[in-house]
Amino acid sequence: MNFQSSALKHRSATKMRETRISVTEVFDTFLGEIRGSQEGMRHLRECFAQTECPKIDYDRYAEDFAQLYFLQNLSKGEAVFSQELAYNSLKVLDLGCGSGATVAAFLCELDRRAQGSLISVSVVLVDRSIHQLRLARTLLERLRPALPALKIEVECCHKEIEYLNMPADTADAVLLGHVLNENRSTLENIIEKAVRIARPDATLCILERVNDPIWRQVQDALSSRGLPTARRDISYHGDALLGGERARVAKTGYASARIPTSKFIMDCIALYFEAWRSQRTDLLSQIFTESAIYAEKPFHQPLRGLRAIEDYWKRKVVPQRGLAVHLTRASYTGQMAFAEWSARFELDCTDVEVRGVLLVSGDLNEQRISRLDEYFRTTKCAK
Repeated sequence: MNFQSSALKHRSATKMRETRISVTEVFDTFLGEIRGSQEGMRHLRECFAQTECPKIDYDRYAEDFAQLYFLQNLSKGEAVFSQELAYNSLKVLDLGCGSGATVAAFLCELDRRAQGSLISVSVVLVDRSIHQLRLARTLLERLRPALPALKIEVECCHKEIEYLNMPADTADAVLLGHVLNENRSTLENIIEKAVRIARPDATLCILERVNDPIWRQVQDALSSRGLPTARRDISYHGDALLGGERARVAKTGYASARIPTSKFIMDCIALYFEAWRSQRTDLLSQIFTESAIYAEKPFHQPLRGLRAIEDYWKRKVVPQRGLAVHLTRASYTGQMAFAEWSARFELDCTDVEVRGVLLVSGDLNEQRISRLDEYFRTTKCAK
């Protein structure tokens, strides 16, 4: 482990150098106790080299993974959270926490920004590997004295993410560090769960390799959920990987999404497009208030009331065949939202392509949409 210790000790000085040295000593001790094997690390390299990573037995390869990737993932997290960190993160949920590198980087940055205040932080670690959870808990317990601005409480949850059952609207930050690439078949479910648990104005942060094909699937899942997302690449110092004093600059990819303050509007918009895709008029009562206004065209009289909206959908939406609907972008301000969308379907032996924008107003008391204005352009092609 000497090459890792050397690399850590040659990092650039920061504003809180004394704290950084203490943190470095924690990581040094933690990694010094890891006992990975060449065979195990070779197996992990082979797994991650595949386009679609197979399921890994992390109870068997937990220490191999920590020895091989801990410093790399820590460096990535440090780079990302120096740019994308919500200071009000009092409850942090790390889904697929591994050996704790991502959440450790998050807490180090939160401590650096605290500027002398004392912040109570509750951390929930979730992983399907009990060995990984033990490593992550051990790391955070040792980090406590090195992060004087934070009062850290740690809770561990040994469970597959898709079966996690936590209360909605409870987390200020949800971290997904290098977990989605290994869970492609349940990616949408994981993101849906993360969004449900995140409270209004919370931050959702996803880290994956910069050129990983998973990013397209991630972006589609976030967009379909109506979540405004910034996808960026960022450089980080890869000196720990070189084992020398000279820093190597590498890149990682990340996506940062902020849950709207009026989260219910985002939920209503996502449900609106789900109702359209599935052509389910029964979902409309969960989306619109009883007295909602639905303006389909700007120069026509709007529909007034839930029953009128349901009748319109039965006449115009239910007959659509071969339907494909995509929510591409959404933006939120106060109790209002804007959503850009596209759709293709067949209607009356005609292929129809539509692109449009919704302007939505929400009712805070009823947690539903009170007005929807629709602007769109249609292209038709007879079959």
